[in-house]
Amino acid sequence: MVTLLAYLSGLALLAAGVAFGGPLSGSLNLTAGSLVLGTLVIGVFGHHGVSRVVDAVKAARNPDLEADIAGHYQVLQSLRRMTMMAGAVGGLMGLSVFLRFVAEPSQALALGSGISLALVSMLYGLAVSEMLIGPLCSRLRAQGPADADWDTPSGGLFYGLSALVLAIPFIVMLMHTAFWLMNTATVS
Repeated sequence: MVTLLAYLSGLALLAAGVAFGGPLSGSLNLTAGSLVLGTLVIGVFGHHGVSRVVDAVKAARNPDLEADIAGHYQVLQSLRRMTMMAGAVGGLMGLSVFLRFVAEPSQALALGSGISLALVSMLYGLAVSEMLIGPLCSRLRAQGPADADWDTPSGGLFYGLSALVLAIPFIVMLMHTAFWLMNTATVS
């Protein structure tokens, strides 16, 4: 109960900081949210399966469970990495939008939306990975045996495919920007 109150009061303080720091709409970005949460859903449903993630969260919340602590840690660590990666990809996409319109002063709205996407997606990625998943990883590691294998396996093919899927919009935007720059150079 104390833990729940601590989480709720922390979230209330974060919400108050966002509200007092400026308009709440500046902290909300559907594209950034869909990038980060979509990656999390891909990780849960596609890579690990819902039951493995639920078991890992239960093991972190209940230290009395006899379970494969290191295995649960690795599941949550891979979700943590994927959400941080999604935040970084969103940041790169936002910067590419910004760079696409930086030469056109008339496109100030597009400049702002690019920077907003970059910053908010990095914020979402860090917040989900470090404020939600990170504490669960720390709890598992604290209750596990000292001689356990805490190294997260690379996941090789899955991480490569998920990075490729997340990079496709970024690559398309870069190509679009390159074509736009070439057309601008030929017109001038």
